[in-house]
Amino acid sequence: MKLIIDAGSTTTEFRLLQNNEIFNHFSSAGINTYNQKESYIDSILNDYFERIATVSNEIKSIYYFGAGVKNNTQKKKIEEALVKYSNATKEINSDLMASALACIGYGEGIVCILGTGSNVAYLKERLLIKQIFASGFLFGDLGSGYHIGQSFLSKYFSDKLPLSISSAFEEYQGLNKSNLLAKIYHSENTKSEVASITKFIYNHKSHPYLSYLVKNCFFKFLDQFSHWGLNNVPINFTGGIAFHFNDLLMDVLNERKLIQGKVIEKPIDGLVDYFSNK
Repeated sequence: MKLIIDAGSTTTEFRLLQNNEIFNHFSSAGINTYNQKESYIDSILNDYFERIATVSNEIKSIYYFGAGVKNNTQKKKIEEALVKYSNATKEINSDLMASALACIGYGEGIVCILGTGSNVAYLKERLLIKQIFASGFLFGDLGSGYHIGQSFLSKYFSDKLPLSISSAFEEYQGLNKSNLLAKIYHSENTKSEVASITKFIYNHKSHPYLSYLVKNCFFKFLDQFSHWGLNNVPINFTGGIAFHFNDLLMDVLNERKLIQGKVIEKPIDGLVDYFSNK
């Protein structure tokens, strides 16, 4: 058996393969090794392995791809968490590598994550050629759900939204500004809380003000790697923001005369295909 784990900041996807077919699938809360405690990560893994307790000893290989896996420290953090539950061989990589395998396999291309957070790299034959420094939501994550949500909320709290949008948002939230602000600041996961605002923005993205706001976030994301000079290389995307706002993303790419490659909401399906043939 092979176990594939694709852990994003908001959702973790588990796929257990037997004879290269899906034997079990499950979704749980997200994992980010960079800013979450070992006890929290362990609780998510423990919950899943309890669900597959009758067959866990049959797992021979575990392939883990996760947000926050930037160096050997984070890799060791996950490996130590997994070893409690399985003696299987373990391959631990970043969520960016999951996106790369799902989109281009051993090919060449620019691979982007636009989900709760964001990242981008240029890869060729699984080799990382170029990558922006992932500085997290305080200093980076441009074009992400957090960035879009934060841009929207900044306008909302400073009374700069069109009245129709502001009123619709307050009705959607059912909270006044003070209570919403308190909810965000007291949230256990501020990043995901802010990113969740994109659900409202998606439902109103036809409004010129909001379409401009989202596209402006996408332009800032592209500006991070415009100096790479790879305008003839397809740009591939994974993540819910890229998937659900694909029409606006396409507009931005066309304006920059860039080539859009694949757009995949969840890399896990591509990872299943990849490891089924490995």
